[in-house]
Order: sequence, then structure tokens, then C-alpha cells
Amino acid sequence: MENESHCRYGGERGHGRHVEDSLAIIPPIQNSYLSHCNSACENLNLIDVGSGPGLPGLILAIACPGWNVTLLESINKRCVFLEHAVGVAGLSNVKVVRGRAEEEVKNAERAIQLMGASVLQLCSVESHSPYGQRTAIVCLKGRSTPRKYPRDPGTPAKLPL
Repeated sequence: MENESHCRYGGERGHGRHVEDSLAIIPPIQNSYLSHCNSACENLNLIDVGSGPGLPGLILAIACPGWNVTLLESINKRCVFLEHAVGVAGLSNVKVVRGRAEEEVKNAERAIQLMGASVLQLCSVESHSPYGQRTAIVCLKGRSTPRKYPRDPGTPAKLPL
């Protein structure tokens, strides 16, 4: 019983760091948004690229229920888990999408511009994870997305932006 208690404590402590890391990204997002927009940060659209187990996306969706959060994950098994987690948590502000994002900001910049947005800021976010510091990429949507998007399934793979 003593070992079991110790294992649970260790696990909770580790998960707490993941939650803290996820919550740490909220101020940079809010500060970037508020410094460039006149409205409140309550109705942001946010995408967690490579969501994996849902961090930080699920935590952000819980902490900021007014935000619309998309969890982008390429591995189907993880998407099934994320859908289950969203359902169990009763989150109506989360959408799970199976797919891949463009590699690196420079390669994605053309696609971001085509969608009516621009890269606003790159923020370093301190992380307690073994991967060290993280980068938040904040984009500002300045105009409408052209009507030809989203494209038919299969087209992005054949003709990437």
C-alpha cells in the first residue's frame, strides 16, 4: 500500500507540471491579442498543433471556456482518445481534427496569409517538460478566408499550400 501511495503521488506531481505548462501559455496569448485588438480575449479561436494527449489544448479549453479550441493530431489512435476525453469532460468548445500542420513557421507563412491571417508574434514559453522551452505562434486573422477553402479531402495532400 505504501508503494502504491508513493506512485500515485509521483504521477500527480508529474501531471501537475503538464497542467502548469499548459496554463503558462494563456498570458502570452492574451497579451498578444489585447495589444493588437480592441475586443476582449473571450472568443479566441485557437489550434493546438500536434495535440498528442491534448496538452495544452484540453487544459486551455477547460480554463478558457469562451475560446474555441481545435486539437490537430495526425495519429488516429490519439484522435480517438481526444474525442473520448472531450466527451467525458463535456467540452462543447473543442473540435478534434485528424491531420498534419505545415512544418515550421516559414513554410506555413504562405498558407497563413492565404487564409487571411498573419504571424503576429513568436513567444517563448517556459516549460518544465523534458523538452524544455516551447514556442507559441500567435496569428492575427485580419480578413476573411477565401471561399474556395476548405478544399475537398485529398486536395491538400496533392496540392499543399
